[in-house]
Amino acid sequence: TPFTAFWSLGSGWGTCTLEAGEIRLQVESGELPLSSFASDRMAGGTVTGVRVGEEPAAFAREGVTLVFSDPVRVTPVAPLNISLAASV
Repeated sequence: TPFTAFWSLGSGWGTCTLEAGEIRLQVESGELPLSSFASDRMAGGTVTGVRVGEEPAAFAREGVTLVFSDPVRVTPVAPLNISLAASV
């Protein structure tokens, strides 16, 4: 069952949805500039891809944190999608 949480900052607001195999950070209004993103959901698995909208985002992984090579800008038309594969 997906879990969705609301978030709000000075630059915008939106939701973060955790599902099996995916984390989705959606901006509903404003924007969210990010240089990194962390989630315990990444603790036991492999990150198979990161996209902002349709564009892939380059990153380095440091535990449960993704550090983006270049800062990304999450907007209503360009959500952050992190694809995960479970560890075997």
